[in-house]
Amino acid sequence: MAKKCPLFKKPCLQHECEWYMNVSGHNPQSGDPVDQWGCSINYAVLVGLEANKDARAHRDTVQGLRSDIEKRGQVHDQVYGALLRFVPRLLSGNSDGSGRERIERQQRE
Repeated sequence: MAKKCPLFKKPCLQHECEWYMNVSGHNPQSGDPVDQWGCSINYAVLVGLEANKDARAHRDTVQGLRSDIEKRGQVHDQVYGALLRFVPRLLSGNSDGSGRERIERQQRE
């Protein structure tokens, strides 16, 4: 039995049709190699599913990178906060924080 065209409901013209194409790659469900000819209209669903799978993988990768950057930002904030508290005390030579006034005075001069 001849295949029918999904657009025109007539017998498939195969290689004479502009929509007839070769698909090669791997079956996403079984992993088996695929190399077959068929109508691109019929393959559109498979291509859409594959694109969706790739988009989810990219989304997960971006989410992982975002989490890493957020953690590094939190560490940066903690280190910066500690430095803001520690540097004035270090410059003043005491631990009461009075070195801040000296730093501000030096910056104005």
